[in-house]
Amino acid sequence: MRTESVIDLSQLSPVLFWDVENLDSNHNKSLIVERVMEMGTLDDFRTILSFYGHNQVKNILLNSKRLSQRDLHFCSVFFEIEISRFACYTKKSLTQKPLRYWNP
Repeated sequence: MRTESVIDLSQLSPVLFWDVENLDSNHNKSLIVERVMEMGTLDDFRTILSFYGHNQVKNILLNSKRLSQRDLHFCSVFFEIEISRFACYTKKSLTQKPLRYWNP
């Protein structure tokens, strides 16, 4: 990991952090990685990999409870990790409820 305390947001897509000006790369690393996974491009993903390193990004995503199904499957393939090892997989499988529309 780099020794800088603030990641250069101009290296990432502007839509990712429209609500913040500066992020502390150590204190906010989970937020940064999760937003890149949620709304970022492949180039954004490569940028955080080079900034934090492969293992740190992998560990953040393994412990994230916010990954969508699409992102979960991407991470499983990219990091070559069984999908059931991700925290969001076990959390969602326990709490997911069927959608109800007009009639309960």
